[in-house]
Amino acid sequence: MQLLIGEFLNIASKRTIRSKQKSSSIIKNEINVYFKSLRSIQLRIAVIFPNKYRIGMSNLAIKILYSLWNRFDQVYAERAFLPEESFTIPKSLETGTLLQKFNVLAFTVQFELDYTNILRMLKNSGIPLFRKDRIHGNYPLIIVGGTAVSANPLVLSPFVDIIFIGEIEAAINDLTEGLFYRDFELLAKVDGVYLPSSPPKEIIYARIPDLNATYFPTNQVRNTSDKNWQEMQVLGGFLLQVSRGCNRGCKFCLIGKLTRGGANNPMRERSVEKLLELSLEGTNKTRVDKISLIGSGIGDYSEMSNLLKSLNENKLKFSIPSIRADTDYSVIDEVVKNKQNTITIAPEVGSDDLRFSLAKRITNSQFYEFANYAKSSGIRSMKMYYIIGLPGQLDDEINHMIDFGKKMAVIFRQKRDLNITVGYFIPKRQTSFSQSFIDGKQIDQNEKQAKLLSNGLKKVASLHMPSKNWSIIQIILSIGDESLAPYLVKVTETSGHFQDWVKVLKGDPVRFLEEMQKMELVIPLEIK
Repeated sequence: MQLLIGEFLNIASKRTIRSKQKSSSIIKNEINVYFKSLRSIQLRIAVIFPNKYRIGMSNLAIKILYSLWNRFDQVYAERAFLPEESFTIPKSLETGTLLQKFNVLAFTVQFELDYTNILRMLKNSGIPLFRKDRIHGNYPLIIVGGTAVSANPLVLSPFVDIIFIGEIEAAINDLTEGLFYRDFELLAKVDGVYLPSSPPKEIIYARIPDLNATYFPTNQVRNTSDKNWQEMQVLGGFLLQVSRGCNRGCKFCLIGKLTRGGANNPMRERSVEKLLELSLEGTNKTRVDKISLIGSGIGDYSEMSNLLKSLNENKLKFSIPSIRADTDYSVIDEVVKNKQNTITIAPEVGSDDLRFSLAKRITNSQFYEFANYAKSSGIRSMKMYYIIGLPGQLDDEINHMIDFGKKMAVIFRQKRDLNITVGYFIPKRQTSFSQSFIDGKQIDQNEKQAKLLSNGLKKVASLHMPSKNWSIIQIILSIGDESLAPYLVKVTETSGHFQDWVKVLKGDPVRFLEEMQKMELVIPLEIK
């Protein structure tokens, strides 16, 4: 099959081409779905979220990939998700096509615990799991991207053909051309592309320099079946990305480390004018009046107050994932005007000393003043995020966290009005804490501290505590390498419960983690 590149990269003028194909029950309740005549399609891509539909459809990456690839005339991107039943053969939503029939399977993975879901979907599709076993067959190219693999591309490298590290818009044309021709020499030259079959010593994180000039999907797919669906969405409404990157560089945070990149414009923003334009167009196309503002460093968006004011003036509802306590209080004023009842902050820890050592320079006093202003302005409830298990976090620090929580409970007096979500520290490759050694003693201490924190705050706040067991598995997947491949395969052959992991990891996940860390695993490439 031959195709001129100029023709191939022609952007479709008609965004949605209807056909007489039968839709699944899910599709019938969706709007902004792409249907194309397969006669003119030269490259079929399955955009896959390796978890359930209701989780995946709240993910912005799926919406961006789906819309980006469908802008090409001769490319048809369809969506697929982890089936509800464990051993169901996965198919695309749009045409019900089996995954093995596609030219490319593009997985976006945000969490390490979804790795086995990727393998399970391949296995149930009759596709060999290991890359070496697909070389001589007529199988789809498999590409993965997302936060988890950007931090550590090694764990999945025995299974996939391509790992993409960075922002897809920066490389979409060259990447798509390379996928069409299955040209690995061309792909190797594309920023962000890591080829496990011939790994480079360094890779350039693909970055877009100008968000204002970057395509953003306003025709986002939305399920309109019932009110419950809307409530199930993590963020709800039209998803709008305000900014990318982060300048803060908190030592435990992956996003800031990956996107800072020297002089490569780490924090990039869309202008208020552009965001308002996208908001009006997006809410019209998705038939909603609510916008979910998104951005890894959204608390640092320089024009937040003006943006919220513009949204209020246009009678658009909005939600913000979190607000920095050192922000201009006019932001709170605009949130209150929008009739929002809840705000979210992320103190992480309970003392200034530890927080500053993490490179997060906000004081307890700033948090208290922020909370008092918010409450007096009409905010009814607050959500907070804590982390347990950080380097240097002793029992005294847990007491500081309890004290911090109790002072917040004085401001938000009803237990239901103060929600605290606690997570265990998961070391991430590429971060300052990537070499933190987690052994059985540390895990026992984390569990002890979690109980101490729970006992200290359970009477004044609604607590959401983490799972010790799954945190161990996530750490293994976060810092491991190719040697984990046989264990992942074995887990894929089970139901994937924690006890299955215990059996596969020689009966003792903690000991397995300790032995793995003694090997001094090093990623043999540098991400710039």
